[in-house]
Amino acid sequence: MKNDKFVFLWSQIVELVKLECEGLNIIREQPGDLRIETLEGRPFVTIRIQRRHVGVYLSPLYYHQHLITKYIDELRKGKTTLYFTQNTNVDEVEIRNLIQNCRSMIGRY
Repeated sequence: MKNDKFVFLWSQIVELVKLECEGLNIIREQPGDLRIETLEGRPFVTIRIQRRHVGVYLSPLYYHQHLITKYIDELRKGKTTLYFTQNTNVDEVEIRNLIQNCRSMIGRY
């Protein structure tokens, strides 16, 4: 773990994501590092504590940019990375909707 100041934020995001990823394969779940794959073994989401942020790396966004809302676009760095800091307002509804929408794209990326 690169920065233990982000453990609470990481846990909050992980809890939301795991609710929407039930039935998918959890490949790694360690403090500060969660990786979930599809049942076919394709990457789906990784949530990792970095030095200055908590990164959410959501593979379906690379292929399905139409899933990005205004809130999500404000968090984006690159095509698939969401960048959360201590100052980020975590909108639980937006995050859960995004994961649900990305999950509906499994098999299409």
